[in-house]
Amino acid sequence: MGACDGREATPSAKKTAQGLTPTPRYLVMNLALALVAAIVGGWVTTRIAPGAPNGHLMALGAVVIAMGIVSAFMPGSERQPEWYKFVIPLVGLMGIALSALLFPGRAAG
Repeated sequence: MGACDGREATPSAKKTAQGLTPTPRYLVMNLALALVAAIVGGWVTTRIAPGAPNGHLMALGAVVIAMGIVSAFMPGSERQPEWYKFVIPLVGLMGIALSALLFPGRAAG
């Protein structure tokens, strides 16, 4: 059984893929997507809770921080640069803050 029949190539390919370090392009794109997702999440939060959007945005920020802490200690996080583990939750908080500035006090409906 050789590499040409696919039986040995697949397990080694998975093993290699698990050990890859993220490229700078991947990290930048992930940070940009996180910013957009946080802005959209903040907008949705203000639409769902029009009576008290700031309190709900702060709760969303707490969830983002908690998820960032958990993510920093997950298996596989050792492949990420140390700075990235701290920046990703900060980008989320920045996106939530931007959504508060872009969509202040929007009422649903």
